[in-house]
Amino acid sequence: MSYLVDCVEKGLESELILVEQASSDMAVQARNRMSQAILEIKPIELDIRRAEIPEVLSNKELQSIVAALGVGINVIPGMNMLRIESIRYGKVILALEPSARNQVVEFLKRFMGPVLEGGFVYETDSAANVFASGDRMLVQVAGGER
Repeated sequence: MSYLVDCVEKGLESELILVEQASSDMAVQARNRMSQAILEIKPIELDIRRAEIPEVLSNKELQSIVAALGVGINVIPGMNMLRIESIRYGKVILALEPSARNQVVEFLKRFMGPVLEGGFVYETDSAANVFASGDRMLVQVAGGER
């Protein structure tokens, strides 16, 4: 099951960094505890594109992402039920392997579109890039397109 190591500050200046289990200890130690929260997620054993809503809603990893962001989820196609103004972090950084990153992006695209469209989601090849001093190598994910 996922676990969240939260930061002190919330809002547009804070970051939620999604990492895999292998990177979580390093991420927790290297983070700025004032503004960087770490959410460790395990592999998502679900085909997000074809999954029925009950399957998605019962997935513990996806539940953790929804809870951490604090904006809700769209379960009725074409109906925006998200409270984007309630988002808890200004950046959601996907420091995941490509397959896991693609699953999360597909989930956000299908059920939390405004989070992607609002420019909150970034990706990087490695959790180490997030904590590097100087220029961080982050790429914004816009509307699920890369």
